[in-house]
Amino acid sequence: MKKIVMILLLLGTCSLAFAQKTTSKTDKSKTTTKEVKKSTGVNKNGSPDMRLKANKEAKKAAEEKAKQEEEAKKAAAEKAKQEKEAKKVAEEKAKKEEDAKKTAAEKTKKESEAKAKSTAKTSIQKANVANTPDKIVGKDSKGRTIYEGPRGGRYYINASGTKEYITKDKGN
Repeated sequence: MKKIVMILLLLGTCSLAFAQKTTSKTDKSKTTTKEVKKSTGVNKNGSPDMRLKANKEAKKAAEEKAKQEEEAKKAAAEKAKQEKEAKKVAEEKAKKEEDAKKTAAEKTKKESEAKAKSTAKTSIQKANVANTPDKIVGKDSKGRTIYEGPRGGRYYINASGTKEYITKDKGN
């Protein structure tokens, strides 16, 4: 296909060069019979001029090829644009996933800190309970264990692990 196009282009340029030589150099204002026949597409024998037809076909082929190249460029540019957009979307998605991981890590860290605090409070309470040589008297209405101290005072261990004495007006 490329060879045919090249041959047609070569023939077209040769025919143009030949046509220029055949025109009258002295009187350019007058039209010769060769020019009239050439412009009509007929040679001196009256048959269609093949060189003119080949030249037109070569021009059409060149124009078609240029259009195809332009369309290919547009398609390549569109494809590059789509790839760039896809890359941008992928980067945004990766960033969101990274942010989600950071948030989850922070949440896990806070939960572990809260659990450690809770465990520390519980261990303090157990230590205080274990350190009390006092006698267990019973439980109150809230389910707390009531102890009796060495001098007869009654108390329970609160959430922070300290002793809360029960006065007689508070009741059991």
